[in-house]
Amino acid sequence: LVLNQSKFAVKMLVLSLISIVFIKYVYGECGWFVALSDDGRKEIFPLGYCFELSSGDDQESYIFDCIDNRRVQFYYEELKCEGEPFKNDTSAVADNWACGDDDEDCYCVSAEDSTCLEDELLLEYTIYTGSACSGDYTKGAYVLDQCFVISDTASEKRDCEKDTYLAATDSSSTTCQNLGDFDDVTPYSTNCIEFRCKNGANYIKHFTILPIVIGFIISTLF
Repeated sequence: LVLNQSKFAVKMLVLSLISIVFIKYVYGECGWFVALSDDGRKEIFPLGYCFELSSGDDQESYIFDCIDNRRVQFYYEELKCEGEPFKNDTSAVADNWACGDDDEDCYCVSAEDSTCLEDELLLEYTIYTGSACSGDYTKGAYVLDQCFVISDTASEKRDCEKDTYLAATDSSSTTCQNLGDFDDVTPYSTNCIEFRCKNGANYIKHFTILPIVIGFIISTLF
């Protein structure tokens, strides 16, 4: 009887874990948008991520949201996007862009529901204003493992390794079906730049083995 109870408890634990994983990886979505970076290159940025700017006594942060198929930017007077955003409509909503189903430069997921950070699909960066890795800085992130269009006939994906930002280009389609090798596109500067590669992309790519593993576990339990 004790053995059967233990076996039943293990079954319930496995089924619970399967449910948790299924919910996370089927329903969790990373919202993103494409915009030009400071060097004029198209980059892919996360919705729901807190960007920070610190300069002397001036500290602010901002977050991009998607509301009613529109991309909206909210500013905060503190770091970490804490407190309430500016209340004035003209400053609280600095920009407002289309982010509908047909928009190839934006994938609408609300800031509250966007799972880019939780799913570790980001390369975070901190750019300091000097060569020392301290003092005033700008903090942000790029989205990894999402196909985005860079021209009428080409598309790209991003990836990362430790301290390295990678890009692969498909020059013949806008669907990333014929990606080339990943090349180092890490921006270099005399200023200190810190990178944190939070890359769960490879883990998710290989997640197709999960049904096989689950099937094996269940077959041994039931």
